[in-house]
Amino acid sequence: MKTPPFLKDFIDLFFPRLCPVCQRALNRNEENICTTCLHRLPRTGYHLDPLSPMAQLFLGKVPIEKCAAFFFFSTPSDARQLIHHIKRPRSSKISSICSFPGSARSVNGR
Repeated sequence: MKTPPFLKDFIDLFFPRLCPVCQRALNRNEENICTTCLHRLPRTGYHLDPLSPMAQLFLGKVPIEKCAAFFFFSTPSDARQLIHHIKRPRSSKISSICSFPGSARSVNGR
């Protein structure tokens, strides 16, 4: 059963849902990460290129069909904070934002 919007708003008054990257309160239309942080993630686009730099790392070493990275990882960065948040046990829901368009699987395999 879905929670009614007015009840979600009431709960958010006392227990606001926070963006794991910037720690700001999420708007009603934001599920797991705020729109600002989502657009600031340094996306790779590797899922569009079968011979991406990441795929070239594995060529001839192990048999692969496809490989991709959703975003570039550097320290310190928003991507790093997001990865650390995903690794926490109660944050598996956020991994749904890291699925590639047209893909049925998310980054964590769920």
